Amino acid sequence: MAEVKPPRPRNLLVAEFPGLSKDDASQALRDAGGDLGKARKLIKKRRGCDSDDDERLSSEEDPVDDPKDADFEVPDDDDDEDEEEDFMEEDEAPPRRRRSLPRGQPEEEDVVMNEKRREEDDDVLDLTASADEPATKKAKVAEEKKFTGVQKRPNGQTWYARAMTDYLGTYPTPEAAARAVDKHYVACGKRAVNFPDDEPGPATLKQSSDVVVQVAQLSPPAAVVVDALRAWAPSGRSPSISDVVPCSVNGQEAARFRVARFDDGSEAGRNLNNDLSKLPHSCISMEITFPSNYPARPFFLRCVSPRFCWYTGHVTFGGAICIESLTKGGWRPDMSVEKVLATVFENMLNVKVRSILTTDTEPPKGPLARSGPLRVDWDGKFHACGALVEYGVAEAHEAFARCKAHHDHYGW
Repeated sequence: MAEVKPPRPRNLLVAEFPGLSKDDASQALRDAGGDLGKARKLIKKRRGCDSDDDERLSSEEDPVDDPKDADFEVPDDDDDEDEEEDFMEEDEAPPRRRRSLPRGQPEEEDVVMNEKRREEDDDVLDLTASADEPATKKAKVAEEKKFTGVQKRPNGQTWYARAMTDYLGTYPTPEAAARAVDKHYVACGKRAVNFPDDEPGPATLKQSSDVVVQVAQLSPPAAVVVDALRAWAPSGRSPSISDVVPCSVNGQEAARFRVARFDDGSEAGRNLNNDLSKLPHSCISMEITFPSNYPARPFFLRCVSPRFCWYTGHVTFGGAICIESLTKGGWRPDMSVEKVLATVFENMLNVKVRSILTTDTEPPKGPLARSGPLRVDWDGKFHACGALVEYGVAEAHEAFARCKAHHDHYGW
């Protein structure tokens, strides 16, 4: 009589659980480590059976190992390919067979685990984040980008600051770089752009070393000019003149006054008014100095503050006003101060933009070396000391002499 082989564990599971495929049965045996009882429990659990049934199945002895005692028919499978993966030793589980996937494509289990880790990370972020702190890196990057003139360097550890066209250096934090940008803007007479609430008080003018003493009255010829300046204010002319003060500058008779509110009907007037609005008094401080033999010789007219861009508004680089009427050749003793000032104010706004001819005795050409309407040098391109430092008397006379030599050579 031929010897009867014991049924394979996989076939027993297939016969016991209707609808169970051979692959699922083999997988259950692998997960159970070859234990047939544990494999049954796994299959029942995966199919949603009650825990009571699981305990009952676990307490029962394994069903018939001898096919003669079985009251069910065990399907027989003679496929050699299946026979290699059916049987395993009880104490050793074979390694799982991995499907061949395209290169670089993760397996399904890896994808599931990665998604699970991301969900756990999200939960941690949600639990630790508060209403006042950004919960994601995206919000943190957006917070860094809110500063003007600040950008992170490629190394990701420092930030550099840039204001207008000037590079201000590298800083360890974006806040430090932003404050450096604000400091540069304030030094140029502008408002802070990143921390306006921390901005110091209004910008103050830095006085020159000239000795200015207020006096009660001037000589009669100079007093006539002062009276004419004071009469300008109620006339309603543009620009306005105010705060006329007789004084002595370095021991010479003079008068200082303020000029503001240029004609808003022109673009040049609006631009100049906008520049002056950033000053403490929103005006140009000007000065007339009278020689001892005035009116036989012309008075000297200059701007005291602020400092202006070179070649704009017919104001020299030293602040002096150089027009033909204020030279020995163009001056007349009966010339009124109102007429001179009208010409000066007209020249400040109505200037054609053109290239400027310079002589060897003049300072180097400024950027572009082009003339135009009067503008304050807020960017510090022409005056390293800044726009808020007063012109000195000496530099004004020096600039006047150079400008006059230029016009004597090329004409007025």
